[in-house]
Amino acid sequence: MALPCRLRVEAPAAAFTVADLLGLCPGSIVRSSQKEGTPAFVQLNGQVIGRGEFDVVEDALAVRLTELG
Repeated sequence: MALPCRLRVEAPAAAFTVADLLGLCPGSIVRSSQKEGTPAFVQLNGQVIGRGEFDVVEDALAVRLTELG
């Protein structure tokens, strides 16, 4: 089925200040305090549909699903 939807996982930034916000520009990197194994809530179209944990896969931060429903 090709229905459009929005999948979202929140990753809070570590120690972010207003000065940091004002210094943002295209290409800026905002570091996250999330580490491998940290729990994450997975949302689909604004509704929590499951849980997962942050993981690193081939040099990229990813979320491994651990629970759906």
